[in-house]
Amino acid sequence: MLPYTPSPNKILPTPFLASFRPNPSNQDRSYLRSDGLRQYDTLYEIPPKKCWAKLWSDKTMNENLRPNEAEIEFLNLSYNMFYDIYEEVFEEEFWEKETYYRFSKVKDAFSVYAELLNYEPIQWVIEEIKKKRPPMEGEIGSDVFKFIRNLLLHFPFFNSWDEVWIKKSIINWDRKGLSIDRFLTTYSGRKEVKYRFWEAEKKEMTYLSISFPKKYDDNSIIYLKDLLSEKEGVKFSLILMRKILDTQVVKE
Repeated sequence: MLPYTPSPNKILPTPFLASFRPNPSNQDRSYLRSDGLRQYDTLYEIPPKKCWAKLWSDKTMNENLRPNEAEIEFLNLSYNMFYDIYEEVFEEEFWEKETYYRFSKVKDAFSVYAELLNYEPIQWVIEEIKKKRPPMEGEIGSDVFKFIRNLLLHFPFFNSWDEVWIKKSIINWDRKGLSIDRFLTTYSGRKEVKYRFWEAEKKEMTYLSISFPKKYDDNSIIYLKDLLSEKEGVKFSLILMRKILDTQVVKE
């Protein structure tokens, strides 16, 4: 397989915000400004398709300043691949393509995002979202999306989003208490979370719900489509991912 090559219209390297750990006493949370995705009675709007920035750094960068050189290399590859998939998903032609093609692209988006969650400044943002944003937004932006990524990665038996299912005996075939088992044990039985988002180019409002399994036991079969629908759910997921990831770039 050939290595990933960003679209030719991309500017490389993608510049990233230099980050220090946020001061908990600082009440200015502008980097978490919620001008896009919103929960319940607030609106989630798709951010601009392209977002470029200048890297704020110098050759005296020390270990307390993020990103370091290795992180910049990783972030460039990850962000560019994510942005490429994001742009394609919001083209209507994407949803007319073959099912497995769509599924593969979406799996890649969740995988790249899950890897980016390991970047410590993004973890700081997730922590602040859990404190300051509506209930469950931080958990969806971390735990739910990581669960979907792990489900698709560890059980690669399916060719489309709607086919994906799991049950307790398969999850724990090797041993109990791993990430998928922990997620379903923790979140099963929770109330659904309702969202809406606005697509300005189409002048269209979309409503959706994230529905957790009612129960998680030996007799339950859990379908991914029941947690999150494909088209609306994937679009919503990528919007929220994008809002979180964009906190690390300085917009020009």
